[in-house]
Amino acid sequence: MWNLPNSSILQLCRFIVELLEKIGYTVNHTKHKRKERQMESNFAFLEEDFPVLAQFGRNAETYLYSDSNSCLMKLGMIGETIVNLMFTYDRISPPKVRKI
Repeated sequence: MWNLPNSSILQLCRFIVELLEKIGYTVNHTKHKRKERQMESNFAFLEEDFPVLAQFGRNAETYLYSDSNSCLMKLGMIGETIVNLMFTYDRISPPKVRKI
């Protein structure tokens, strides 16, 4: 079982945002300000533009300490979804799978 600290999830989130910005997608960080004394998801800034990614991120945070394998699965789903969004937005056809 893997135990990831909260800082690792935040670093992964920041990496994803940097990757999206490098390829031309913009994410507005100023729309989502943290409320004092109330914990907000590290993925809340994705809610407006990418609600599916925000939901996977919230799920990953929920499972972080109780079920780290599920947490990693949700983070993997974020990565897969980002790749699928890139294919969709850039109008790139997915690679074909060869049958053996």
